[in-house]
Parts: sequence; structure tokens; C-alpha cells
Amino acid sequence: MKPLLFTVVWCLACTPLFAFGLTGNLSPDAMALGGNNLSSPDFYHSNPSLSNSDSIAFGCFAANQYGVKELFTYQANCFFLTKYGKFGLITKHYGYDVFNESNLGFSYQYFIHNRFSLNSELQLYLLQTGVTYAAAPILNIGFSAQPWNRLTLAFQVRNISFSTIHANGNRYALPVIFELGAHYKFNRQLWAITAFEKDLYAPFRFNAGLQYTVHGFDIRIGVNVLKRMSPAFGFGYHSEHWRFDIGFLYDLYLGLQSSVGIRYCLR
Repeated sequence: MKPLLFTVVWCLACTPLFAFGLTGNLSPDAMALGGNNLSSPDFYHSNPSLSNSDSIAFGCFAANQYGVKELFTYQANCFFLTKYGKFGLITKHYGYDVFNESNLGFSYQYFIHNRFSLNSELQLYLLQTGVTYAAAPILNIGFSAQPWNRLTLAFQVRNISFSTIHANGNRYALPVIFELGAHYKFNRQLWAITAFEKDLYAPFRFNAGLQYTVHGFDIRIGVNVLKRMSPAFGFGYHSEHWRFDIGFLYDLYLGLQSSVGIRYCLR
């Protein structure tokens, strides 16, 4: 069973769909919105957004794909807002005994008059397959803009460095992904998000989601479209300093994905 599972996971990892997650963003809030919250306040990542209200924040989440115990992803991060911008440290791990992927990333976000932000993230990607080890740097850049109060637009390029990795005597190209998203706020309780994603080596992906907030509870629904449609949903609760989230995304053939996270922030 282990050799077969290793073969399946390795084949997936060598495709653009898997290296950054089959549904894109695996954090619970993003998963419940269809797998990508590029242009909404992301509580567990450093994606482009105009969210700059937290001085210091710590967050972590665990995500599982399709109920397979070897397909767990763990991520922890912290962000610090200063007068010079927002700095972040992101750590991520996925894998099991004979296959492991790890990321260590540093992010920086600069805000201009609360209407525009520039975002960059430098990651060190580490891969272990059996007795083989490999590493590669990855650079992500993006920006977000708010042309008027209700609408936020965002764009991001992941792996703009076109990094590759050498493993088992072969050279593999890591995904280069372009993302364009929009976030529209209907009122203080209801907002919508939509995003388009294109990998240089894969078809277009479309994501859309709605979030409704009442008395600190967040209700989320979404959809992820990549060749076929996958529904998503989730819930969250937030207080002044704490946030708890859980999200699900269902694929008709592969099964259920789930993610749960917790975050603490200082205002």
C-alpha cells in the first residue's frame, strides 16, 4: 500500500495542480469560499488584500484531502503591522514518512492610503522523496486596489521566478500561476468574491463565494470550477481577538476536503 500511495502522491506532486494545492488556498475560510480568497481579507495567508487592522496576528490551520491520512497539510504563520508595512512569516508542511513538502516563507505588504497595496512573498520550497532531498526558492508578487469603497480588485503571480526543482535525476518545473480576483461588499454583513486562476501548464480555474456575518458568526458558501464543479461551504466565529474557522469542499470523484483553523490577533 505504501509504494502505491507514494507513486500516486508523487505523480500528483509533479503536476501543476498539486504543488500549490488541488483547490488553491487550503485555509478554512478560503476553502469554504471555493478555494481562493485572493481579494478578501485572508486570515491565514499573505495574499494581496487591504486588511491592515491587526497589529500582531498568529494563525494556524490543518487541511485534509479526500479523507486520506497521508494527505494532511499543516500551516502556521504570524504577521506584524508596522508603520513601514506588514511583515509575515509563513511555515507549511505536507507529507508522510517517504514524501514530504515544506515551505518557509517571508512576506511583506506595503499600503498606500488604504486604497492600494503591494504584496511580495519569498519562499524556500523543500522536497523529500525517499532518500532524495531538493530545494528551490519561489517568489510571489501581487497587488490589490480599491477603486471605490465597496469593490476591491486583486492580482497575484505565484512563482514569478519560474523556479524549478531537481529530484531523482530529473528537473521539474514548479507551477507558475496567475490570479485575478474581485471582492464586492453589499453591506456590513454580506459580501461576495470571485477569482480566475490560470496555471501556465493547466486549464483555467474559477472560484466564487458568498459570506454572510451575523452576531460574530460567518456563514460561507462557494464553488470551485476546474473541468467540473465542486461545491464548498463552511462556518466561522470571531470575537475581538479570536477567530475559529472550518471549511469543506466536495469533489464528485475524489471526495471531501476539509480544513480547520484558529487565529489570535492584537488590535
